[in-house]
Amino acid sequence: MSSRTGRRLLPQWRVLLSGCGGGVTFDESASIHHPLSSSFRISVEELITLMRDLYQRAEDAGRHNTLDKIRSECLYKGIPTRDHILLTTGRISSEMVKKATGMEVPLIASRTFPPNLAIRLAEAWG
Repeated sequence: MSSRTGRRLLPQWRVLLSGCGGGVTFDESASIHHPLSSSFRISVEELITLMRDLYQRAEDAGRHNTLDKIRSECLYKGIPTRDHILLTTGRISSEMVKKATGMEVPLIASRTFPPNLAIRLAEAWG
């Protein structure tokens, strides 16, 4: 966003981060991506089955690094990520929502409750 004078306006919302080293970011994320348009659907029963399968064979790994690795591997092998599911054993952060949206993944699921910023971003991006 910029003013009529051409100067960049300062971000409106400062957010203190608690994960991976902490820090501060500014909540202007909703304007980064356009809402996803997807007809992808899955039943609750199917989702529960997938989460059970994940827990039987998943190891706990860093969330952000794992998403970067998944995206890199998919790009390298030509595997599309659009209209797939992101299952995680941990908390869904706003950074994970950003990365999933960039991968055009319309569904993120975890057994834990996401923070408010992640919820707001997911709602803004559909």
